[in-house]
Amino acid sequence: MMNREKNIKIIDALTPLTGMSYENGMIRIGDMYSKVGGITDYPTTLPLGISSKYNKVPFSYTTHIFIPENSGLFTKGIAKGIRQAEMRGYETKDAGIEIFSKNEANSGREMIERIQDGDTVGYMINMSMIFGETPEEVKNRYSRFENQIEGLQMRFRGMSHLSRQSFKTLAPFYTIDSEVENIFKRNILFSDFCKCFPFAGNQITKEGYYLGVDNMNGLLLHNSWERKNNMNGNMVVIGESGSGKTTACKHLLFNEYLIGTKLIVIDPENEYGAFARSLKGNVIDISGGNENIINPLQIRVNFDDNNGIKNSYDFHIQKIRNFFNILLPELRYTELNLLIRELEKTYTNFKINRETDFTKLNNKDYPILSDLYKTIKTSFISIDKDDDYYLTYRVILDFIRELTSGIYSKMFNEHTNINLDNDITIFNISEVQNVEDNIKKALYYNLLNFCWEQITNNKRKNENTFLILDEAHLMLDSRIKDTMITLKTISKRCRKYNANLMIITHSLIDMLDDELRKEGQGILENSNYKILLGTDGRNLEESRDIFKLTEQELDILASKKKGSGIFIAGSLKTPINFKILKYEKEFVLGENRNGT
Repeated sequence: MMNREKNIKIIDALTPLTGMSYENGMIRIGDMYSKVGGITDYPTTLPLGISSKYNKVPFSYTTHIFIPENSGLFTKGIAKGIRQAEMRGYETKDAGIEIFSKNEANSGREMIERIQDGDTVGYMINMSMIFGETPEEVKNRYSRFENQIEGLQMRFRGMSHLSRQSFKTLAPFYTIDSEVENIFKRNILFSDFCKCFPFAGNQITKEGYYLGVDNMNGLLLHNSWERKNNMNGNMVVIGESGSGKTTACKHLLFNEYLIGTKLIVIDPENEYGAFARSLKGNVIDISGGNENIINPLQIRVNFDDNNGIKNSYDFHIQKIRNFFNILLPELRYTELNLLIRELEKTYTNFKINRETDFTKLNNKDYPILSDLYKTIKTSFISIDKDDDYYLTYRVILDFIRELTSGIYSKMFNEHTNINLDNDITIFNISEVQNVEDNIKKALYYNLLNFCWEQITNNKRKNENTFLILDEAHLMLDSRIKDTMITLKTISKRCRKYNANLMIITHSLIDMLDDELRKEGQGILENSNYKILLGTDGRNLEESRDIFKLTEQELDILASKKKGSGIFIAGSLKTPINFKILKYEKEFVLGENRNGT
């Protein structure tokens, strides 16, 4: 958004207090120079909100004019154009011209049908003035503006020979010059004309709940479950501390809750506990102090077409191998292999193998880490000290013993005793932030696999599920990529299971570390929606390059105004301001019903 100084310069250019002159194709207004032009060529179909791509470019002023026209005469003109397009397509031998002519004719027919349905018809004129303090500055800015217009598949024409008439047409205090009108007018339906503007075009979906407002105070609606035009409802939210990302996310989740979405939040900073309790949700502390445990040795029945129940055993062995690799990074390859063999012995002792129907087992039918420790100890006692594997057994026995006593046992060494029956489940893992990184990341990994089982299960219940990972940067480690790979897999597959994934992080750089870039890029590509909030420095540069942000969009992020940013839906981008409505303040902001 332009600052006060830029706004004053626009006012000076449009309502000059000093003299004006026209020289060398430019308009001199006091100590300011400007150049005026207009759009002459447009794509066959105007994209939604296309004017937002150029009407707020710094150091420019744009005016949009609509002139109503007699529908009868207008229809005759369109009919004539259809006949000419059909004849041109019939006579040409160029396949490109033939296709273009056919599209032009079809567009004309559609326009006639909409006129007959009552749509207002007329002409539009779009003109812009680019200004600066020197002629050279104006030329450079004009060239950049012209390139931006061409990038939108339109053509911008300067009016050096008609500068005076063009200024009159563009200024709000003159009538339209007929000569300029004939050059720039283009026939259009009024409904299509309206769609060109941010307050109409920025409505990413035509239906959904209130998400926020754009920079014109136009409402932005959001429907994360609309699948016809969107590949998925996944979302990445990026913003520095204090940018308002937690409030924005609670606002979005509150509205998801109202439409019946099941919410599962992994909450490392205890940000969502009060939010969940205000909506009668379930807050589960699995940091080790409240005896809430997800047994890592329990085989997850993922109702996944790629794996199937029959393959759950092999799939689990690979997952548990990753789990131990994260939990015990000091283990060598041979030691890890021996540990997995002892685990399979433990499963055999519990009559669990590849042929087991895991849907018939309950939580207490599975072994826990203490059972694995007993199996390893039995094997260790039975071998001679001179055996090559003696020291290897000794190492893994010591490692597993640490997990079966003390605080770590309260995180992993018990049967699973939680469920996700509530519409809102918050996994509070704030206390675990003070433990070693490997313990913390293993807890994350175990939790992610548990949540994925619930998501694949919820599809069978015909339930929509939103999985939210707050402070995701805490899970990312270039030395241990398994968690990131799991996230990438979930982001690719959750659409199939009526689920969306939301990843919330401080910085884009967290996801695009050199060692994690492939997985991070995959997660971004598999997220149809992005919310970018206040940031600066290298993260701002990365955002500019990755999301192709304009100077105006970069200014919004760099200003770091709380709750303001850029909302991206597919290829569409719009400024957004998260204004929390009065009725939801109690839940989103924790305020009472009086709004205090």
